[in-house]
Amino acid sequence: MSGAQAASLLRTLGTQAPDFDASQNYQQTAIRQLIERTSRRITVGNSQKQIQSALAMCRQYSAVQCELSMFSDEVLRSDTLQPFDMDPVPVSVQAFRQFVEATHYKTEAETAGVAYAFGDVESVPGGNWRNGITKHAVAEDTAVVAVSFQDAQAFCQYKGERLPTENEWEYIARGPERHTFSWGENMGPAISRANVAPRVNDGPAEGIGGRYRGLTGNVWQWVDTRVEGRRVLKGASWLESNPAFRRAASRRYEVANRADEDSGFRCAKSVAAWPDAELWLGQLK
Repeated sequence: MSGAQAASLLRTLGTQAPDFDASQNYQQTAIRQLIERTSRRITVGNSQKQIQSALAMCRQYSAVQCELSMFSDEVLRSDTLQPFDMDPVPVSVQAFRQFVEATHYKTEAETAGVAYAFGDVESVPGGNWRNGITKHAVAEDTAVVAVSFQDAQAFCQYKGERLPTENEWEYIARGPERHTFSWGENMGPAISRANVAPRVNDGPAEGIGGRYRGLTGNVWQWVDTRVEGRRVLKGASWLESNPAFRRAASRRYEVANRADEDSGFRCAKSVAAWPDAELWLGQLK
């Protein structure tokens, strides 16, 4: 395989291969090795033009006043990522229940005796992951909510995994093309709203290779990134009506011990080979 054939893809992926020579021929196994196992220099966040588009979207659909400051933190930034994989769906009530039964873990909301309903600053006494905070029946195949950052960390560690960083989460959601939404550029799914909490497998195929569900519009998801003392959440929940906040670059900040009605998580893990390698290798055939 000619190096020139692979060079464009390697640039798109941000593959860190300083010794790669586009003028040389390579065995396909050598290109596979680069795509599978080499770190990637990625870009997340938005250009100023994209931030202005987000503001315009917010103003078109929001019932409250939208300000540029709501999106100004989405500035372009770069990172180098090592191979990792992220769970295809958010952690379900069933999976969290199995964890609790095996470890006798008690969440921060259960210990404190309070959690928060959607949009509320007032706590809900007795709210926790078992009752979905608003004290209704909770389906086993919906995403667990009323979990704090620490609760999410504890679950992932039990599974031998970890929380993804914000940059990892956003890279999976947008891909190297940096799509606006986790499913692409079509705003339609961002406008539609569910009447009940969706199952973890509901929604369009999302993220790199369409391997994921519920990246956007299911629950806000804790990630292992801290900004000025607060933790970051990504993805927007099914209760979020404004499509501007369902963009993959959107960020929400919370104190680490907050547990509320529309926040959950998914886990990630470091791996030897990028799980999307076969997708990109297919473009070279």
